Amino acid sequence: MFTVIGKIKAVKSEGKKHQLVVGITDEFSVNVSYYNETAPEVGSGAIAQCRPVNLDKNLQVLELDAISLLPGVAEAGVFATILGTLGRDPEMKYFDSGKSVAKTSAAVRGNNKDSTIWLKLVAWQKTGETIANYLHKGSQGLFSGEVTRNTWTNKEGEIKVDYELNVKAFNFVGKKSNNESSYSAVASPAQGKEYIGDEDISF
Repeated sequence: MFTVIGKIKAVKSEGKKHQLVVGITDEFSVNVSYYNETAPEVGSGAIAQCRPVNLDKNLQVLELDAISLLPGVAEAGVFATILGTLGRDPEMKYFDSGKSVAKTSAAVRGNNKDSTIWLKLVAWQKTGETIANYLHKGSQGLFSGEVTRNTWTNKEGEIKVDYELNVKAFNFVGKKSNNESSYSAVASPAQGKEYIGDEDISF
């Protein structure tokens, strides 16, 4: 489930069906299908709860579960709680400042059973250490946090886009494997540490 908070930038209507473009930032918008007798006004604020279909240059969603229209938006953003399956083992990194971060990716099943959405997961400090200690490729979990949009240019000069979930909370899902025999245990900080300078904090 994604919660989208932003300002409506464009509306395209066909009868009771309205295609909304909800702006999060100048570069990040979300496309939302909205059914109602009347179309919302461009410039209105919106809080939308919806289910994702695919992640492209704009975040695409299939249908709205709920929407609230607001006179303004205090703080725009996309927030999500996903049931995801890790596509690779979490990678843990430690910084000279004492901060730590875990990175991995998760597959999320779309509305269509054949559709899969991939999100990068980033978790800092204790949350990241717990994920790195107890989850691995194939593990399932419920992950909650804010979704950010990243762009970069590849070697061929093509602009690429991906989406990252900054995990603030998570819950274990499914059976524990042998190395997950005790979720309350914490592995020694000395195990598997990779120290890098703070100047490399964006990676």
